[in-house]
Amino acid sequence: MGLKLKKIYFVTTLLIAVLFISACQHPSGNIPSGNTQTENTPAESNPSGNNPSESTPAESTPSGKNSSETDLPQDNTPKNTEYPLLEFSAAQSATSTNEVTLTWKDTVDVYKYYVYYNTEDNKETAKKYSSNGYAYKQADNTYKGNKNVSLPESGTYYFWIKAVDKENNESNFSKNTSCSFVYSSLQAPTNISASQSTTSWNTVNVSWEDKLEAYKYSFYYSTENDSSKAKKFSTAGYAYKSGNVYKGSRKIYLSESGTYYFWVKAVDGTNKESEFSEAATCSFTFSTLQKPFDVMPSYRNNQLSITWKDIKEAYKYTIYYNTENNIETAKKYNSNGYAYKQADNTYKGNKEIELNKLELSGSTYYFWIKGVDGTNHESEYSDVASITITN
Repeated sequence: MGLKLKKIYFVTTLLIAVLFISACQHPSGNIPSGNTQTENTPAESNPSGNNPSESTPAESTPSGKNSSETDLPQDNTPKNTEYPLLEFSAAQSATSTNEVTLTWKDTVDVYKYYVYYNTEDNKETAKKYSSNGYAYKQADNTYKGNKNVSLPESGTYYFWIKAVDKENNESNFSKNTSCSFVYSSLQAPTNISASQSTTSWNTVNVSWEDKLEAYKYSFYYSTENDSSKAKKFSTAGYAYKSGNVYKGSRKIYLSESGTYYFWVKAVDGTNKESEFSEAATCSFTFSTLQKPFDVMPSYRNNQLSITWKDIKEAYKYTIYYNTENNIETAKKYNSNGYAYKQADNTYKGNKEIELNKLELSGSTYYFWIKGVDGTNHESEYSDVASITITN
């Protein structure tokens, strides 16, 4: 009898232990009825009632993130879903030569926009314009974009926009807009004048006027009054509105004395040029650059800087340094300096020197400066200036 009681006690104790363990695993006290927790319904696994892969933008995108990184339609957006611009329009510019002005409004601030265009209403064969568009915040908290697009010939053009984030992910195409465009032959600039600069080394200032603003202007020069023999200057010029005309001025760098003739051409955004303007003439005298003076290095707040002066503005300045007072073994610093006009009519340069980019290291540094004109003629070295750096 005692043995039976012991067996009943042991079985009862074992059963209680099993029930206790099950209750700990399922706090409700219920044992699952054949379904595991991984088989819960969407309402149980996602309190919002949506499947996680179908979350709304407000749920999947933190509100504090930059919109340029988060507001573009994702890859699973249907291809026929348009990027949602509030407004989008196109009109031929009344002030710029052979350009259409696009304007649009967006609800978010994206990194940039790509512009696409075509002569038929087909975005799949549309060409991407060569430069990007941008939008800026307005008082009503929308973002307004404005972009001028240069076109090569008359016709009806269709335009689309894509929003682009910092990783160059593109949205879908926006809705389209269209414009009837008339190409006009560029008019040659007028009122050309040329005179030697009194403030810059070895330059002639060429000025002009235009009725409409061209995309840019090209310059030609010769020692003969014959445009067919003229050389094209290496850099372009630009014009800005002044009253009812557009005025421009450009420095032309010359390498030797003589009488020079200058012509200007207007250029549109497709690189078509106008005819030559009338010629302007100038008697030019080449001058040897004077060496910069008052060279002064300083070291404050862990930053090394160097300043200098010049009686005229050079095109640029080269900086040389050494850890000994020896110009023969001096190193050229890896970037140029520039100077700006002061109240006393001198030109002052200021350049920050990054110590970690110097090829030579030490506690005392010696510096020399050279002025350089636009044809790469250099002045003599300035007088030496030195500084001892103590930390």
